[in-house]
Amino acid sequence: MFIKKITPKAVISTSLIHMMYFGMNSATAQTSQLSKIQLEEIVVTAQRRAENLSDVPVAISAFTEDSLSRLGIDNVLDISASIPNTQVSASLGVTSIFLRGIGSNVLGVGADSSIAYHLNGVYVARARAQTGGFFDVERIEIVRGPQGDLYGRNATGGSVNVITRKPTEELTGGLSISYGNYNARRLEGVVSGPIVENTVLARFAGFSSQRDGYGENIITGSEVDNLDEYGGRFSLDITPTSELSIGLVGDYYSADDSNGISHYLGSGRPDVQLTALKFGGVVPDDIRDIAAEEDVGRDLTVQGLSATVSYDISDNLTLKSITGYRDSKSTMRSSIPGGSVLNAIITQYEEQDQISQEFQLLLNGNNWDMVLGGYYFREKVIGDVYFPLYFAPGAKFHQEGVGETRSYAAFAHVNYELSDRFTLIGGLRYSKETREADGEFTDPFVPVPTGGEKDWDAVTPKVGIQFHPNKDLMLYASASKGFKSGSFIIGADAPPTDPEYLWSYEVGLKATLLQDRLQMNLAAFYYDYEDLVVTLVKGTPGGGTVVSNENAAAATIQGFEAEVSLQATEGLRLDLSLGYLDAEYDEYSTADPVYPERGELDLSGNRLTNSPKLTARIGAEYRVGNLSVSGDVVFSDEVYFTPFNDKSNAYRPSYQMVNSQIKYDFESGLSLSIFGHNLTDEEVVGIQAISSSTFGYPKLGPLYAPRTFGVKTEWIF
Repeated sequence: MFIKKITPKAVISTSLIHMMYFGMNSATAQTSQLSKIQLEEIVVTAQRRAENLSDVPVAISAFTEDSLSRLGIDNVLDISASIPNTQVSASLGVTSIFLRGIGSNVLGVGADSSIAYHLNGVYVARARAQTGGFFDVERIEIVRGPQGDLYGRNATGGSVNVITRKPTEELTGGLSISYGNYNARRLEGVVSGPIVENTVLARFAGFSSQRDGYGENIITGSEVDNLDEYGGRFSLDITPTSELSIGLVGDYYSADDSNGISHYLGSGRPDVQLTALKFGGVVPDDIRDIAAEEDVGRDLTVQGLSATVSYDISDNLTLKSITGYRDSKSTMRSSIPGGSVLNAIITQYEEQDQISQEFQLLLNGNNWDMVLGGYYFREKVIGDVYFPLYFAPGAKFHQEGVGETRSYAAFAHVNYELSDRFTLIGGLRYSKETREADGEFTDPFVPVPTGGEKDWDAVTPKVGIQFHPNKDLMLYASASKGFKSGSFIIGADAPPTDPEYLWSYEVGLKATLLQDRLQMNLAAFYYDYEDLVVTLVKGTPGGGTVVSNENAAAATIQGFEAEVSLQATEGLRLDLSLGYLDAEYDEYSTADPVYPERGELDLSGNRLTNSPKLTARIGAEYRVGNLSVSGDVVFSDEVYFTPFNDKSNAYRPSYQMVNSQIKYDFESGLSLSIFGHNLTDEEVVGIQAISSSTFGYPKLGPLYAPRTFGVKTEWIF
């Protein structure tokens, strides 16, 4: 267990000594009696090159198509339980990802995430556009820690990289159908093959998923937390010559449902009566129901095009271009009083389009390799947030406007082999961006113009060393800097926030032992986090409060992660992941908006939000012939959703979930499986917020899915 306030130097030196001792002894413990049964080798491209996961000096969790199927991962929310020090939730499709305590609690149109999200190498800026289902996916990489040199802006805490499957040289295809409780239906299909032999290959994949609601709106009778989504993707691989390759991908996603709606979770301040109850309204008895006088939900479309062109200038020099265009439209309607009568429905509309262009020059020497690159990004966001105020005709909360971002970057990353065992790592990126916004804010009657323009730039370096004591063991140490962009909240009557900065110090060990039957990835890290954007609540001369988002906090984060996989026998595979996280504010003073009478509070020493101290997963798969049985148990420690660390509000206790699957593979390419998730039917809050005093401080938030089970059949030809 870590001691609070340890130094980066202590972390690195102590951990390296222990890792080297452990690794040397483990490498000599292999015995000739072990069979040649091996774990799957996973190739990742997190460093812009294809590399074996065990050789990459970065903390990465990777899921192949097989592991995605075995774990039942259909979307980004499902990855949370399988990765150490990771929390993922979504409210009406707005994804919130936290890696090692780094994420974003600032909501609103135009707000950026602290975790970058990439689809086939293209950065996806909006959290609303990151919820498309994981269908026909080759690999998902979750890179933990700041990636300032290769990824740049908004990769402060890491990156989620989704890589879809490519067209095949032979005609292939597949069909998957599943049915489960809550009338859940999911259909996936794919066909792939050559159009012009050896020159033009094509692939089409699509899915459709529907499900009845987990609950009901007790006022209107409509179901809530239902699901209705579909999507498709078309890919072309063109190779006019042996030196030139062109990859084109177009995708589309649509959802029209109430999946991820916020629920009433109780009172955030027990001594204050819920306003809805004062007016004779009701609150639901069942946590999965809601009480709203209008139906709520989301209407979302996301689409994009990308072109990846690679040209081998020589055996040692490749030029690569990644061009991307994406756009999304979303309307979200949610109830914020917690109960009926007030008819307080807030509507959020966001329309966005973005273009990006990245050039990479990949060079290889006798004992070095290098990536040089340039990047351009342009985004336009239109936002409209509307909320009628019930206490006076014509009164409303309304913010609307347009925002635009332009970002430029140049970067370099080099690996230099000092010897067969030692490699030096260096990287540097310069980023510059301009953001502007123009809008209007109304609360409650008079509109006020908002917006402005601001420039920022940042230099984000990385240095490190990699050591191979032998072919089965790799150790590394690195220091890197990340930054999160400054931003405007579109239409908000507030100045922009400035960038956040983070220095990361990390050591790690990766080992492939017991004749490739044991894979072990360990990492220890220390973060110095500055200029955090946090919510400040300040008193006014009239006795009221003013709430704003400002760069007004600093934090220290340290922790440890372990991911271990063992092919114990020919039929038995065991998996373990463990994360320990100590994330605390060093500086942060503000008033509590739920208890403003307490005045300004010093929150130094409090835990960061969405930062469970311990996360763990134990999984196993046993295969006999064509039959396989798999299951896992996941655990997440308690978390706070506000920095006040008050267990009476915005708090989630620790929880555990059990999942299982039984699958039989027929010789004909057909398979049949029975699956179950959250078998103990835990009621788990994904994220939580407390509404204002106007409504009596109700606690609101989305819930993870209840117990679900079903059958699935797949056919591959």
